[in-house]
Amino acid sequence: MAINFPSSPSLNDTYTTGGITWTWDGSTWKASSSFTETDPVYTASAAANVTTTKINNWDTAYGWGDHGTVGYLTSYTETDPAFNASAASTITGTQVTNWDTAYGWGDHASANYVTATGSQDITTTGKIYYSNNFADLTALNNVNASTYHGMFAHVHAEGHGYFAHAGGWTQLLDTSSSLSELANVTATAPSTNDVLTWNGSNWGPAAPSGGSSLQSRTTASASTSSIANGAAADITISAAKTYALQKIQTSAAAWVTLYTDTTSRTNDASRGETTDPVSGSGVIAEVITTGAATQKITPGTIGWNDDGTPSSNVYLKVVNKSGSTQAITVTLYYVQLEA
Repeated sequence: MAINFPSSPSLNDTYTTGGITWTWDGSTWKASSSFTETDPVYTASAAANVTTTKINNWDTAYGWGDHGTVGYLTSYTETDPAFNASAASTITGTQVTNWDTAYGWGDHASANYVTATGSQDITTTGKIYYSNNFADLTALNNVNASTYHGMFAHVHAEGHGYFAHAGGWTQLLDTSSSLSELANVTATAPSTNDVLTWNGSNWGPAAPSGGSSLQSRTTASASTSSIANGAAADITISAAKTYALQKIQTSAAAWVTLYTDTTSRTNDASRGETTDPVSGSGVIAEVITTGAATQKITPGTIGWNDDGTPSSNVYLKVVNKSGSTQAITVTLYYVQLEA
């Protein structure tokens, strides 16, 4: 803002305008009181930041003369062969900036990062997510199981997990595994009701045997030839080596005695009908019927074969008491107790 000062002032003349009093010092008008610049054009200009100190510095620099005529070095090409041969010759400002930034990240050696090789342990209270998924066994077998002893892997084509041990990959069993996937179980397909048995080297399916299941009640019978009334005949019924005798049935009135062996039957041939057999004589049971009848044996009696090589034979003596000559059929009701 321009101020129209009076012309031809005298020393110490004053002039007031805009609330500011100016005094003539003999050469210039100087403000004799402080004020705050409010002109928006001035405060927005670079001149608003000019200070007395800056003006003094500029005046001092001006006194140094024109530097453009001094011949200072403005460019330089390094010719030192030792420097040009060193790695330092290729260092750029960008690299220096990057290195300074990396230095600010701290000492990585103390961070205990996992390296691609080596034998560092990973200790964490969190979870580790990783994929050891191989397409098939060929891909897995390309991995050295000795080098990575203890490693776990999943083979997608097989649908199973494997671990490295003893130089090879061993399959792990899971809920979709079959029994035959065990190393010592044969792959033979089992039949209904088969059981798992040991053949001396492997487990495999086989039909149950050796009394592994309970037996049902059954019958066995035999008939004498036609014999006179009061006559005796020896017969053999094929039943079981050992059995529980439940009932004896005759087709006509008869006296029927069961024995453990033929010798006992021969030794008992002379015993009368009203005489009880001696204990240990080999007699298992005996009944006397008055016709075609079935006699219950209560309580049930354990019978057994006493041949040198046990067989399923039951030895009987049958006396005809029907009053006429005829064949007598005897039927045994029993449960097998020995295979």
